Amino acid sequence: MPSPPSMARAPGALPFFGHAFPFLRDPFAFLDSLPAHGDLVEIRIGPTRAVVVCDPELTRLVLQDDRTFDKSAGMLYSALREIGGDGLVTCPHDQHRSRRRVIQPAFGRDRVVEYTSVMGRSVDGVVDSWKDGQRLDVLHEMSKIAADATADTLLGGLRAALTSRTASDLTTLLELFPRRVLLPTAWRRLPTVGNLRYGAARSRIRRTFGAVMAERRADQRTHDDLLSMLIASRDSERSRSGLDDTDICDEAVALFFAAVENASATLAWIFHLLAQHPSVEQCLHAEVDSVLSGAPPSIDHLVRLDVARRVVMEALRLYPPTWVVGRVAVADTELRGHSIAKGTNLFYSPYLIHRRTDLYDCPERFDPDRWEGVRASTPSFIPFGIGPRRCIGEQFALTLTMLAVAAIASRWRLESLPGGQPRPRMGVALQPAGLRMRVITRRSAGLSPVKPPTPAREVSTTGEN
Repeated sequence: MPSPPSMARAPGALPFFGHAFPFLRDPFAFLDSLPAHGDLVEIRIGPTRAVVVCDPELTRLVLQDDRTFDKSAGMLYSALREIGGDGLVTCPHDQHRSRRRVIQPAFGRDRVVEYTSVMGRSVDGVVDSWKDGQRLDVLHEMSKIAADATADTLLGGLRAALTSRTASDLTTLLELFPRRVLLPTAWRRLPTVGNLRYGAARSRIRRTFGAVMAERRADQRTHDDLLSMLIASRDSERSRSGLDDTDICDEAVALFFAAVENASATLAWIFHLLAQHPSVEQCLHAEVDSVLSGAPPSIDHLVRLDVARRVVMEALRLYPPTWVVGRVAVADTELRGHSIAKGTNLFYSPYLIHRRTDLYDCPERFDPDRWEGVRASTPSFIPFGIGPRRCIGEQFALTLTMLAVAAIASRWRLESLPGGQPRPRMGVALQPAGLRMRVITRRSAGLSPVKPPTPAREVSTTGEN
């Protein structure tokens, strides 16, 4: 009987630190190098052995089998649990389905449709404040849009609590999070400047959400949002959700954190890419002028904005906000003949899968035309994951992104500033670090509707343009 094949190991591991330094120095180059070694590649993060799944079919197998490959343990989720506790994102398999049933109604299609008018007001509140020629920190502006929309739809009443201190604390968590994943657990306990900043920011954010929950309990008015659903689930004597006040705070913090981080990163990348590819930008402007005819975008408009849809999908392919995700084997198993021992950390990367040359023609190129007639269900397109733990907020995020793209494109042109080219920054989401743009033109959308032209295929590449 032949012996099982040995698993490939990534070269360059250092004693004690493993591959932590190349991962921190340039995580994307490190990820891109792994498929050349095999479909499953062993790496080390500190003393911990991990396996990176580089093949799309094996990725699908791992994500579909959440009983064997759980999210609740491992280095990534232990760090996430510091922020959001045992919320839906990090809870173990045996708690996930009951938690998801409690939260799912807030993200149903009908409910998301109801959110669109509130989302539109959140977008307008930010975009209408821009001035001709103004220099923008684009990621910051998109974060304000995402934070206001999420606060007003899912966590009604939270916006008043979103002080500049809270925004700064959120930025601190996002900035320091990668180190807490990749460095040894004992390092997190040391009283370093970074660890102290991180702990203080986390505590203040949780106090803010706790105060909002207390106010909501004291408020006799009816609120139809996620926070009310969670509190009602806790207070119902018939509920078996098992949620207590700590659980509710966990869910609120984690969902807000994820929504703001992911939506803002995606929107910032979109407008960077449009500025680098003027023919696509012109096509998008022609489409929103024709479809909107000067009206603010609504849910009825979104189904007719095909160029916008393709732009969003292509941005999510190139820069998926959730760019690397972890699982842990909770039982001995195997993948394609390779033994996977219980307790093994596994990682998969939508960023890596989306840039495979055997799946996408010229994968480094920004080419929305590749999505013409193609929907988001293709197996190699996984920005929101797949399987039982697919992102619960996928429809919410896509709707908010489409509304924001349409609203901004109908009113403004954004231009990249010299020296303002971003670089992908490793965080919870894949952010464009250093992106600075200028609002150069206020557009008069809808005055002379035209049929959108078919965009020419761009030949330049993204990222380093």
